[in-house]
Amino acid sequence: MKTNITCLTLLTALLLASCKPEGIIPEESVHLRIIIDKTDPSTLLPDSIEVLSALGLQDHRGNSARVGLTVITDMELNPVEDFELADVESSARNNKSSDLHYRDKEIANFYSQVLAALRKINVPTDSAQSLQFSECFKTLCDQLSVLNDDTTKGRKVLWVFSDMMEKSLLYNAYTKPVTDTTQQKLVKKLFIKTNLLPKKLNGISVYFFYYPENRNWDIKFNGIINIFLDLLEERGANVFIQATNKVLNNE
Repeated sequence: MKTNITCLTLLTALLLASCKPEGIIPEESVHLRIIIDKTDPSTLLPDSIEVLSALGLQDHRGNSARVGLTVITDMELNPVEDFELADVESSARNNKSSDLHYRDKEIANFYSQVLAALRKINVPTDSAQSLQFSECFKTLCDQLSVLNDDTTKGRKVLWVFSDMMEKSLLYNAYTKPVTDTTQQKLVKKLFIKTNLLPKKLNGISVYFFYYPENRNWDIKFNGIINIFLDLLEERGANVFIQATNKVLNNE
């Protein structure tokens, strides 16, 4: 993963895109939401270039796109930043001055807003020291609900950069780690009883990224993530889990 993206890279991407025909019919909108866990001892941040690539605008400039960004902290409610790019048809209607580069400018501005938001995220030097709570479950449910409520036709994706170690009034995975299937079933019931999770998640893809500090931490992660895997897949979501290198890229 690279640590940043330069203006030159953005301009190059836009120049390449401008070689494609104007008036492209939107093929597929994308709604990408990103959760970053600031309570995770090994906090990961998404790679900026991968975020932009996931939107698919380099190949389909006519698509609409939406990006939501939030963090997991010890608070139940955390700020959420949302950025939207209208599709090419709406763009054409708004282009009152018949600017030939209007769409390029819209995409560049959208990219810039997303990248600026990613760079603003401040990660504690030691997330574990100040850990009081870690509202993983509620934050996950909130973002899944936003995706579920979106009626726009297209891809719906959630990236979760977290070890998902819940520490709330609901459950504390640090003092009661999930070690067997019996415990998994009990914790799963606790989550279900909250009614926070949407009942249907069809068409939503969820990617969990985490960095295992050691084998013991990896075992704890596997225990808790299996619960989320069951909950989400039972509701129709496509779930992917990926261990990754410890990389911070907002520098």
